[in-house]
Amino acid sequence: MPRLHSRTDRAIGLFHPLPKQRRTAYIVFAYMLFAFSGALLPMSENKSTPLSLPLNPRLHLILLAFAERPAHGYEIMKRAAARSGGVIKLDAGSLYRSIAHLLDLDLIEEVERPPEAETDDARRRYYGLTDRGRELAAGEARRLAGLVEYASFSGLIDSPRAAE
Repeated sequence: MPRLHSRTDRAIGLFHPLPKQRRTAYIVFAYMLFAFSGALLPMSENKSTPLSLPLNPRLHLILLAFAERPAHGYEIMKRAAARSGGVIKLDAGSLYRSIAHLLDLDLIEEVERPPEAETDDARRRYYGLTDRGRELAAGEARRLAGLVEYASFSGLIDSPRAAE
């Protein structure tokens, strides 16, 4: 009985029959996505917490919300709900734990209150992305864009560029 799928095919999930040349192209493309998408980032300064991709979707959404402009926690909660179409809802407890975690990893930092926020509650703390946080959020965005491109190449979805 002929073997329909190689070990490599099973490892990366290629179970549909394709000519060997095309399977090889998929494998090379998948490796390139991983190797060149910024998935391999340096360790954090304390060496106990690696900064690596993929990021938790909630953390990535929070970083993206901070990338727009510095904000306080409640504003981030509103932005995250709006940007995800209501799919991801952050409750106050998990949001502030995530903010503390991002502060510990030096991905965000406390910043001065913006001038337009002088009428806000004085207890509100404003946070903004660090260069390191911006780099990690951009790396995850590139990784996700590469996965969308791969899904399009595989025929699972229409090309995002075709929709433009």
